[in-house]
Amino acid sequence: MPEQGEGQAPLPKETPDKRRIEGNNWANRQHFEASFKSNLRNEMHRVEEDKSFKEYASYELLFDPTDPRDREKKISTFGMMALRAGYKQALGPVVIPNVGENEAQPGKSLTSVYFFLEKPAEKQPTSPQTPQEINSERSRNSQIG
Repeated sequence: MPEQGEGQAPLPKETPDKRRIEGNNWANRQHFEASFKSNLRNEMHRVEEDKSFKEYASYELLFDPTDPRDREKKISTFGMMALRAGYKQALGPVVIPNVGENEAQPGKSLTSVYFFLEKPAEKQPTSPQTPQEINSERSRNSQIG
């Protein structure tokens, strides 16, 4: 485990159960894609050198850089949901400050951040889910949304 740096909060010894990544990845992917559909900017497909097929997507999030709740709500939630859905970072994020004005608070500028992600290779399940999997999925989705 990495050492704690000066001035940082203590590192947690154990990850709480509610933050574990588990469950039906297809359902998590559908939930992520539905939640951030309006933020999707571009998609592409590529055949890698090893002949594998990969899909990539770019997403844009706008946020108020002076509002910690806005940063947490948008960026952290986006990242955690993408991780849970099986997405991987393909390129580092690109941050563009002062892209526009916050309509709700005139005079406050917005920052844009682009995320470039590799989509998970997992496809839609071909077999029907068991009742236990369906109930577990519903429980998780009610906690997320």
